[in-house]
Amino acid sequence: MNPDPEKLYSMDKGLLDLRIDGIRQSLHRSRVALVAAIVVSATILTAIWNEYFTWDSIILDHEKLSGATVATLNDVKLQQWLKNYIDNWTISISLLGIRISGSDLSVFGCLALILFSLYWCICTRRTNHEIGSLFYELRNAEEVQRRMAYFGVRADLVFLPTTSDDSEFKNLARRGRTAGIDRVLRVMLYCLPFLPLIAAVTVLLSDVYFAAFYQVAGHRRWDEIPLAYRHRLVWCDSAGFVFSLLIWRFNRLTFRYTRGSATVLDAFRSKYANDFERTIDYNGEDCLKAK
Repeated sequence: MNPDPEKLYSMDKGLLDLRIDGIRQSLHRSRVALVAAIVVSATILTAIWNEYFTWDSIILDHEKLSGATVATLNDVKLQQWLKNYIDNWTISISLLGIRISGSDLSVFGCLALILFSLYWCICTRRTNHEIGSLFYELRNAEEVQRRMAYFGVRADLVFLPTTSDDSEFKNLARRGRTAGIDRVLRVMLYCLPFLPLIAAVTVLLSDVYFAAFYQVAGHRRWDEIPLAYRHRLVWCDSAGFVFSLLIWRFNRLTFRYTRGSATVLDAFRSKYANDFERTIDYNGEDCLKAK
């Protein structure tokens, strides 16, 4: 469906280039925010793994069962191993000169995830608004400008699927390409905005399980914690739960902005930017075919 030729207009080329460049910069900021969120989430998940799920933690529990304590561990290698084990679940931020223990991630880890989720959310929001406003304005523009805008923006997209077709090009004839969707790829792309939430929930569940339910020789860690520190643990996990709700909110908005941008791009391509496609005729010559 093409716009009415009588209503076509030409956007100033300088303005069009400026708008496309602005979208590209916005996409770049979104990718930087995505990478930052992935690094922070992976760091937190690694610290949780090193604290609770590695073989080092199992060996440490075994040493406790055998009656060994830090004071009685005279073996130099064993003490060095214990030091390395503790360092592995401590997050160091050299730029700020601070160290955060894995035991405090329910508060500080979730707080960091909130900040990065917020930044990622506002970056994708700006990208969505820039793409949506430009393509809405170009609905009745000249075909050359519509195609220029679409392909200029699409070239900078990495984590944003623009069509429902993930199949590869096998030759120069478009008719030789079989439409298909890679479901694993799509699921990974759709789950990326919720990675900070996954990290926050993992922190809270691990904290609760290993404090209240995990047993060593029939004894729970909860029973060994003094009453005052039990209250502190409850308050920290409660704060982490509230923080997780905020993370979920920002991640959900990020997902909606991302999917909205993809939908706008696909709708614009199918209606306004794909008026012609190149095909190979029966004589083997390249030609333009009107849709």
